[in-house]
Amino acid sequence: MPRTVLCSACKRDLVTPDLPCDLSHRDILRSGSIPSKLVASQVEHAIAHWSPVITQYDAEIETLEGILEELRSKKGEIQGYLDERQKLWSPIRKLPVEILGEIFATCSDNGLLITGVPKGKISAPTLALSHVCFLWRKIILSTPSLWARMSVDFVHAEKERARSLVELYLTRSRPAPLTCKLEALDSSNIVDLQDFDESMDIVLPLARHEIEDDHLRTFELFCLEADRWQDVYLNLHSTFFNIYRMFTAAPLLKTFGIKWEDEPWTYEDHTDGFLRRIVQNSPLLHNLVLSNFHDRFGRGVPLNHHQVTSLCIIGVFHENELGVVDIFRLFTHLEHLEISLDRALSSTHSEINDEVPHPQCHSSTLKTLVLKIRSNKSSNRVISSLVLPSLRSLDLSTDYKLLRDELDFSIQSLKNMLQYSPHIESFKLYSIMVIQVVDVLDLLARIPSLTHLTIEADSVFFYNKFFLDMTSTLPSPAHSRSDEDRGLLPHLKSLDLTVWFLTSEDEEEQDPDIPNPKLIVDMVESRRQQHDANVVTDQTVSEQPRVMTTQTLNELCHFGIAASVEDGKVLMDEEREWHECLSRLLRDRLRVHMDRGLSCTQDLGPF
Repeated sequence: MPRTVLCSACKRDLVTPDLPCDLSHRDILRSGSIPSKLVASQVEHAIAHWSPVITQYDAEIETLEGILEELRSKKGEIQGYLDERQKLWSPIRKLPVEILGEIFATCSDNGLLITGVPKGKISAPTLALSHVCFLWRKIILSTPSLWARMSVDFVHAEKERARSLVELYLTRSRPAPLTCKLEALDSSNIVDLQDFDESMDIVLPLARHEIEDDHLRTFELFCLEADRWQDVYLNLHSTFFNIYRMFTAAPLLKTFGIKWEDEPWTYEDHTDGFLRRIVQNSPLLHNLVLSNFHDRFGRGVPLNHHQVTSLCIIGVFHENELGVVDIFRLFTHLEHLEISLDRALSSTHSEINDEVPHPQCHSSTLKTLVLKIRSNKSSNRVISSLVLPSLRSLDLSTDYKLLRDELDFSIQSLKNMLQYSPHIESFKLYSIMVIQVVDVLDLLARIPSLTHLTIEADSVFFYNKFFLDMTSTLPSPAHSRSDEDRGLLPHLKSLDLTVWFLTSEDEEEQDPDIPNPKLIVDMVESRRQQHDANVVTDQTVSEQPRVMTTQTLNELCHFGIAASVEDGKVLMDEEREWHECLSRLLRDRLRVHMDRGLSCTQDLGPF
C-alpha cells in the first residue's frame, strides 16, 4: 500500500490502498461499446471506494498549503526586517546632505513644469522627491533652491491644480532666488509664416480677449515675488504687464528675457514701462534677452544700463539696427552681443535711407558677436557700421531659405569690419548656398590670429580648393618667420567642419560636387608636426614624451568632421563611396596622430 510521510519529525504518514492493475476498462473506452451490468457494478464500486481517498488527499493538501502559506508569511516578515537593516548600509546614506542636495538639483531642469501647448502636462519632480522618505523630505524641505526653478504656462486645463502648485513652490522656495519661465500660450492661435518658412509654426501668446482672471492672478503671484527674481523669461501679452504698474525693483535679477506679441506696425512701449522699470531697477542685471523687439531703442524705451554685459536681440527691425541706434552707447560694458537681423515687414514705417551710410558703432569691450542673418540687406548695413577692436569671437549664420529675391551678401562689408578686429581667435560660419568658398578663404587670410574655426556649409562649398588652400606648408629655412610660409591660419588649433548634402533639382543629370577625401586628410596631417606623419605605430615611440616647441604649440590639436544629409535626399553612389572612403582614411592615417594627442571626432552616419 502507498505510504506518504507527512511529517519527518513525528513520522505521521498517509496510507492509501494500491490501485488495481486491471486495464480492461481502457479497452471498453476505446471500443465505444456499452459496458455490461457486471462491469457497471464494478465501476460503481470503484467510485464509492476511491472517492473518500480523494477527499482524504484534499484535506491533507489543504492542511499543508496552510502551513506553506504561514511559512511564506513568516519568511516575508523576516526578509522585510533584513531588508530594512541592510538599507542602513546603503552607500547613499553615507553621502553628505550637501551632495544629496546637488544630486536632487540635477534631477530636472525645472522643479515645476506646467505646459499647455501642444498637450497639457504637469511635472513636479521636486514634490515627488519629497515623498520618497523622511530623510529626503527633510533635505528637500530645507533646501529652498530646489523649489525655485519653474517653467509655467498659465493656459492649462487643470487651472486650480496648477495655481495651487505655483503657490506651494513659491512658498517653499523662500527666500531662494527664483529662476522662472512664464508663458501664456494658446494652442488654437498658431501662425504659419508662409512668407518665410513653410515649416515654421509659431504659437503666439493669448490675445487680450482670451486672458482670464485666473491667468492674471497666477502671474500676480510671481510679481509679488519680484524681489527674488534672478533669471526670468516672459512670453506674455502686454495686458499682463499693463496691470502691474506698481512694480518697484528686482534687486537680485541677473538675467531677464521678454518676448512681445507679433504687432510690427505699432512702435510703442507695449509694456507700459514694465521693461523700463525692470532695467532701471535691477542693479545686478547683466544678461538681457529681447525677442520680437519693435520698440525704438532710446526713444520709447530708454535702456541705457551700465551693468549689462550680454545682450541678445531676436527679431530686430530697421529702427533698432546697429547704426540707427548705437547699442554700445546704451550698454557701455557690453561683452557679448547676439542679434538676429530680419526682413522688414513693411517699408512704409522705416526711417532708414539706404543711400546714407550708417554711422560707425564702436565698442572697445565687446568680445563675442553672434549675427543671425535673415536679411542680406540688413546685414550689409549693420556689418559695415561695426568697429570692434576688442572682438575675440565671431559667429555668423545665414538662412538661405529666407534670402530669395534679396541682395547678395556683401563679403566686402565683412572684410571692412575685420580690419578693425585684428585679434579674433574664434570664427564660426553657417552658410549654405550664400557665401562662396573663394570669399571665405580671402576672409580667413585677413585673420591670421585665428585658433578655432567652425564651418557648416554645403558640399559645393567644401570642394577641393578649400582643402588645398587650408593645407599648411613647411616653413622655409631661408625665412626667420615661419608664419610667412605656412599658409592660411598658422595658429589654428581646432577645426570643425560639417558638410551638407543637399537635394538638387537636376542632380540626376550631373555628378555631385564633393571634395576629395585624400585632400581632407592631407590637410589635417599638414597641420601636425612633420615627424608625426612619418611615425610608425610603435608603442615605445608613441609613449615617448614630446618636446614642446613653437611649432608644437601652433599645431592642430582637434579636428572634427560631420556629414549631414538633407531630409528626403537619397545619397548617390558617388556620395556613399565618399563617406566610406573618408571614414577609412581618417581611421587609418590619423591613428598615429591620435596616439600623439590629436583629438578627432567624426559623424559620417553608418560608415
